[in-house]
Amino acid sequence: MPKILHAFLGGHHVGVFEWLAEATGADDPRVGFRYDTDYRGAPLSLSLPLDGTWHEEAPFNWLDNLLPESDEARERLAHVCGVASDTHGLLSALGEDMAGAASLSLDANLPDREPAPLLLASADDIAYRIATLRRDPSAPPAHERPRFSLAGQQAKFSLSKIGGSWFWSTYEYPSTHIFKPASRQHAGADEAEYACLELARELGIESSHSSVAQFRGQRAFCVERWDRLDGVRLLAEDVVQALGMPGYEKYGLPAEEVVPLMRRYGQEWAFVRQLAFNTAVGNSDAHGKNYSLLFAKDQARLAPLYDVLPLSLWPEYDQRVSMHIDGAFHPGQINAHRWASFARTNALDEARLLDDVRHIYRHVAERLPDALAAADLPAVQVDRASAFVREKILPTGLAT
Repeated sequence: MPKILHAFLGGHHVGVFEWLAEATGADDPRVGFRYDTDYRGAPLSLSLPLDGTWHEEAPFNWLDNLLPESDEARERLAHVCGVASDTHGLLSALGEDMAGAASLSLDANLPDREPAPLLLASADDIAYRIATLRRDPSAPPAHERPRFSLAGQQAKFSLSKIGGSWFWSTYEYPSTHIFKPASRQHAGADEAEYACLELARELGIESSHSSVAQFRGQRAFCVERWDRLDGVRLLAEDVVQALGMPGYEKYGLPAEEVVPLMRRYGQEWAFVRQLAFNTAVGNSDAHGKNYSLLFAKDQARLAPLYDVLPLSLWPEYDQRVSMHIDGAFHPGQINAHRWASFARTNALDEARLLDDVRHIYRHVAERLPDALAAADLPAVQVDRASAFVREKILPTGLAT
């Protein structure tokens, strides 16, 4: 029998993914998708339009982008779940609660099943999970069966907050918050991400609501899911998914290919501001999966800023930005001339873009070290942020 997965949106069956044949191996399958003949709602993805005019890799790429990127993490999750470690096996076990509004299941009648038991996540449980991921970022849950899928490389897990208590999410009770414990090699990452999101909010850039949470002395960055509202899943996807690309190409997606997508929904200026902020704070890991769209009917808006980490705090990492500006990848080379050329290339008003970028660079130059210090980062990391401003931001001339 062919391998299939049923797709659901808002409690309604919308279509079926079917594994058609193996191409060059288990990591390169051919997956087809068909919408139900009577389905008239929103498409699962911009890369999977209702008229069926997508390229043949789009269904698999959309599915694979929903899973962790690490092969080790996938293997260990598969072992815990008792399934194959390929995309079908993992999503058959983890597809009930994912990014965005969609759910995936082997069960064609998922919305009508007997609800899965709601499992309390005690403070001890959460502390244990945080401590485990700090030691081993690819460690699977030890005490509960995984019920959710979160993409990306950084260790994370999600929970559903109901009333004042935390629960492990289910199909019936979507996750509401994501927790990202900082690894031992990246001490301070939780405080740094919180500080950067607050700094962006000072600039009027819509940003994810976050905190640094503690459970039994174990600390983790905690962010409210912007693809959830009052316990309802919202239709959303990152730019890589929207363009039908494989996840491994997330670092190869240039901003010039994102602007036309954003322009379709009048979101190009919101994107430019997020791009400028990520560049100004030295978030060199701001790749294509770190920008997302939220959909409502035929409209969309750029999702709040998320995953903002100034990698200047860890100089052993590549400091080149993921999305170049007019061919420049090094922050100290991204000056007004580069931004002006970027504006012309993308048919954006040059004066307006430079005003926005200068405003963001000035604010970051003035506030980044103090914001990190206020978040209780160690002095050595605050000093690194100060050096980044002094050596990379001020020489651009945009902060003066």
